[in-house]
Amino acid sequence: MGRLRKTDTDTVIETLDTTQNTTESEATEMNTHLTFTDKLKKLYELASKQFPVEEHRYKPYSFSRTRDGAWVAFYIDVRKAMERFQSLMANLGLLYAFTLEPVSRDGEYSVKISLTITDADTFQSIHIEEFGWSEVQTEAWKSATTDAYRRVLSAIGIGRYLYSLPRIFISGNFEHGKMEWDFNPLEVLKEVLENPISNTTIFRTKRSGSDNSNGRRNDSLEKWVKVYGCDDEEDLLRFVRSNFNLRSSEKQIKAFLSLTEPEDWGNEDDGYDFTDTDIKRTLDDKLGSRR
Repeated sequence: MGRLRKTDTDTVIETLDTTQNTTESEATEMNTHLTFTDKLKKLYELASKQFPVEEHRYKPYSFSRTRDGAWVAFYIDVRKAMERFQSLMANLGLLYAFTLEPVSRDGEYSVKISLTITDADTFQSIHIEEFGWSEVQTEAWKSATTDAYRRVLSAIGIGRYLYSLPRIFISGNFEHGKMEWDFNPLEVLKEVLENPISNTTIFRTKRSGSDNSNGRRNDSLEKWVKVYGCDDEEDLLRFVRSNFNLRSSEKQIKAFLSLTEPEDWGNEDDGYDFTDTDIKRTLDDKLGSRR
């Protein structure tokens, strides 16, 4: 195991954001009379605070089959996460040690990371273990190590709120290995963080405009509501499912209606017609298999 050491407060970057400064001052103020258990509780509380929106990074992790959109993964750069960790450890009077152990099984690259946190006053300690994996073959060990650090820091709360975000799909154009988004992912994230909702999935597409991620009706759903003379979205979903004898789930039907418009499936005179097969094909084409 690596040598146990106390974080040198001089290594803490001076240009920390406002949230970071707040967590530091709170930790310093509490440090003088906290037990080890209390310090750990305070560590998790302060570590779990949201980062400023602009400090988040993002990447597409699953594309629609037509490459006109993707599911978005948000994360905090591991160096930024480590800055918060180091400052909190210093101000709470805690020591830490990391050890890394490469593991290779069946062609997979992974790294086992161990974190020991010790009270500088009582020398009580806890031990946390996590594994990191590589999603790429190039510099696989480096990728797995970064993932391992991110996971173990998340175990104490840093960036953990990102795991409870709804799944977010944003339309765009993928060309030459780069995604050109129709909507700024950070602006979408900001709305989600500032206006928590119960939705498990959010769609942001050119066709559906602002969708219903913050309580506003999706434009396409509004058209379907008017076509069938329904009172609201819930009434629409009940009507469609019962009258079309669909086996698709309510979530699938809502996603389908959000991504299409009535004129795609008929007209007012002849009516509108779609089946479970149409729903599945549309969702596969628009959202890919990992929906």
